[in-house]
Formats: sequence, structure tokens, C-alpha cells
Amino acid sequence: MSLMAAIGSPVAATAALMLIFFHGLSKCLLFLNAGVMEQVFHMKQTSEMSRLGEMGPYTTLVAAVGFMSLLLPPFGAFIGKWFSIETLGFLGTGLPTAGLKLAGALILVVIACGSAVAALLYLKVLGAMISRTGERDKVKFENIHALYQAPLNFLLYSILLCAIFLPLLIPAYFAPVAEDAIKSEIAINMSGFNMFIENIKLPLIPMLATLILLPIGIIVSLFVRFKNVDRAKEYACGEKVNYNFSSFYFSTDRANPFFVYAGILFFVAILFVAFLM
Repeated sequence: MSLMAAIGSPVAATAALMLIFFHGLSKCLLFLNAGVMEQVFHMKQTSEMSRLGEMGPYTTLVAAVGFMSLLLPPFGAFIGKWFSIETLGFLGTGLPTAGLKLAGALILVVIACGSAVAALLYLKVLGAMISRTGERDKVKFENIHALYQAPLNFLLYSILLCAIFLPLLIPAYFAPVAEDAIKSEIAINMSGFNMFIENIKLPLIPMLATLILLPIGIIVSLFVRFKNVDRAKEYACGEKVNYNFSSFYFSTDRANPFFVYAGILFFVAILFVAFLM
């Protein structure tokens, strides 16, 4: 968001607004759902969320949609990150010196790797949540107070509706606001089933396909039970071994100051490269 705002090109400004809006929407859903996990299931650690899909299928469904809305198409956060990476790629080729091109390329790689690591962590947690013991073949929804469920439903439906109507939201909402911010017009055109925003093409058919397939996959994993089958643990090549989240984490207390300094330097580098662009 900071990098795209600093660059300030038409596509970058649009991407920054999309990331702010959709990231906020998804994180509102996830943080509220985390509170439900604590209040209803008394879960505070990811290591305690294994097989939550059996005890709380609705809570798991909400978490799954929240994770996917941050990571995968056709949700707005993914499209915003896509626009960001495309913008960096186009602008990086126009930098005057090889050193600046290298700096721009390194920032692009860091952003892409950060998104990949976040996807790995989110999907690993989701995989543990939807795993089953096979002891409950009937789906039984958990009891959630209406005070919690009403905002969860509102946010959940808002995310899904925004994904469906994203091709309309970009020219009707995000682009006009970006135009007012940068005082420049943004060229948006439709050609067949493709939307062109300046020099970036957004194919709509693959977006529609992912919108259909992803919810179906979630529903099947949470609500369809297969009887008389041999169940195995996830991420273990079929081997029935105990799975422990602690093996994937390590203490970072001593390294925290270095992370802070590295984050400050990286932020300054982002602003410097954006200024030169």
C-alpha cells in the first residue's frame, strides 16, 4: 500500500486503494472470527485449531473465506497485489541506471516472496482446521450468539459480493477516487471478456471460474463426509504421524530488534525507489 501510494501512477493509485479497502474488509472478518474462536471454543493458539472444522464448521468456513480473500483470485486483495507487481515490473524497466533497476527488482522479489510466505502460513493453518478424525460424519453447526454472527455474516457476504462485482467496482469506485487523488485520468476499457486498466489486462473469465471453484472446494472439504474410507494426516505424504505446529515455528525474541531495523531500512528504500520512479 505504501509503495503504490508513493509511486502514484494511475494503476498504482488504484492498486493502493484496492489493497486498503479489501485488506481492511478481510482483516475485519478474520479478527472478529478470532474473537469468536476464543469466546466459543476457547482457542488462542494456532496449535489448538486442528480439526476445528468438525466442532465449528461455520467458524472454519468464515476463516477459510477470510484467508482466501487475502491470497487468491478473484478477490480484490489478490487483484491489488497483481496490479502492484505489474506496475513495478513496467516502471522498473524504465529506470535510468542498472543499479536502480536492480534495486527495483529486489523490492519486487521481496514483495512477491512475502506474499508467498503469507500464503504458505495461511494455507497450512487452514489445512489443519479442515482436517478430520472421522468420528463425526454428521455436520452439526455450532451455536454462535447473534451479536457475533450478524457482523460475521455481513462481512462474509460483503467480501463475496465485492468479488462478484469487482469489474464494476474498479471503474465506478476505485478509479474515480484514484483520479481525484493523483489529479489524472485513468484509462479503463473493456474488450470482450477482458478489462484493460492503462497497460494492464484483467481477464474476467478466469476470475469467474475461480469464484465458482473456490467456494465449491470449501463446501466439499467442510460439509461433505465420506464414509468407510481410510483417513490420513495432511502434509505427511499419507503417513499417519502426529502433526505439531511447533515444529514450524521458532523463537524470534532475540532477533526482533534486527527485524525492526531491517523494516525501517526497507521502508526507506521503498520510498527512495518510488521517488526515483
